[in-house]
Amino acid sequence: MADLRRRERESDKRLLSPACVDALAHYGARVDLHADAVCDFSHAGKEWSAQLHDTMVVVYDGQGVPPIGSLRPISAAEQWLVGMIGAATRTERGLPALPAFDARPVPELRRQRDKWFSLGSATVTVNLADGLPVEVFRFVSGRSLPEIRAAIGQ
Repeated sequence: MADLRRRERESDKRLLSPACVDALAHYGARVDLHADAVCDFSHAGKEWSAQLHDTMVVVYDGQGVPPIGSLRPISAAEQWLVGMIGAATRTERGLPALPAFDARPVPELRRQRDKWFSLGSATVTVNLADGLPVEVFRFVSGRSLPEIRAAIGQ
């Protein structure tokens, strides 16, 4: 942890873009640590961690191991994180986790036990826990961060 704090202080490099961090903060997330390979934040009593492992962003939601998602590229992880935190915010407000939405093309997903894996996509690779993480991926695919925020709402 000390090394990550040092890197956070000494380098301007960050794992997540300013637009992503702004969107997370919009939904009430509070960033605790943001360095080149890790972004730790809290939201609604959960401690989240996005960690860069090689080329995959591995995401933990404070519920322990295993991670709830691993995504590549970073932009796909950002979209998915904003979708996950936006969905949690909607649920807290008594709304459905996701708004009604028109499906856009998404990489093919195949379920193996309790995980979903992307198949055949040269641009996006995911490994997601079953349930909401998969639905959020389907929702955010093909949408920009501003589009995701607009669809999720306040």
